[in-house]
Formats: sequence, structure tokens, C-alpha cells
Amino acid sequence: RKKDTVLFLGSLYPQKGFDELLEQYERAFRQNETIPRLIIIGDGSERGRIEEWIRLRNLKERITLTGAIYDDAVLGEYFSGAIACVSPKQAGLTVLKSMGCGVAYVTRKDAITGGELFNIQNGVNGVLYEKPEELGDVLLDLAENPHRYLQYGENAKMYYDDCRKPSDMVEGFL
Repeated sequence: RKKDTVLFLGSLYPQKGFDELLEQYERAFRQNETIPRLIIIGDGSERGRIEEWIRLRNLKERITLTGAIYDDAVLGEYFSGAIACVSPKQAGLTVLKSMGCGVAYVTRKDAITGGELFNIQNGVNGVLYEKPEELGDVLLDLAENPHRYLQYGENAKMYYDDCRKPSDMVEGFL
């Protein structure tokens, strides 16, 4: 399947950094209308505000909110079309889910994490950025150099298969 979307997967609450994601997506889109579409999978307190933000900026054709999806087969379909998964301020379990699906993960270097952030090798299997504008630059780069992010995704999958499968995690506990 053609990889032509960017995903966000998780609960929709303020600590995730939606303002940063949406503002930088809009900035990048205004510079290059070929950036990948953004698909937001999740539900929560920010959903109404996000929908209104999208409506006011006429971005309904570019940004889709699906609501919560818990079925791994359905999520797999979304990941199969994704070039990257982005979460500005939180890097939790979605990091490994993304890697297991062969999709590069993009987040801030100082994202809230339970340790999952440390699986991301900047410029190898994902992207770690520092300032909000850098996220916009990453989104622009996704359009201009998709092969780079596809390679990050392949590297992420190899890393997951070699080191982070559930059986590997259990072995670590034992």
C-alpha cells in the first residue's frame, strides 16, 4: 500500500501537544500542499476543540479524526499507509506499536515517556526534535524526502524484531 499519511494515535488530551502538531501541520501545508495527510486516531477531551480548529482553517480534506480504534487489524491498515507516526509531547506505548508496524516515530526530545522514547534513534529509526518549528520542518521533509522516512521505518521494524518484541520484554523481566 502507498505510504502517504502521517498518524497520531492516542488519547486526545492537552498534554499530548495537539496545538503544536496542528499549528506546525498547517504551517507546513501552507508551504507545500503535497505534505502527507494527517490522520488522528483517538478520542478525548480535546476532540471538539480539534474539530473546530480544523473547520476554521478549512483543513477537513487534509486532517481526519477517526475517533478511538482498538482493533489491531483496523489499526494495522492505518499503519500500513503511514510514512510516520507523530506525537509531539508524549512518547508512550505507541512508539513500540509504530516500530512493530515498520513506521518511523517523530516526537520531541523532552517528550513525556515511560522509557519508550529511548528506543528512538534520531535519524535512524525515527526523529527527535527540540523546537516546535522543527516539527513543521520534519513534515515538509516527509513530502520532499519520503524515502528517508521509509528507511527509518524499515530500521524501526528491524530494531523491534531484534530487541523489542513482547517475548523480548518478558525475557528482560525474568
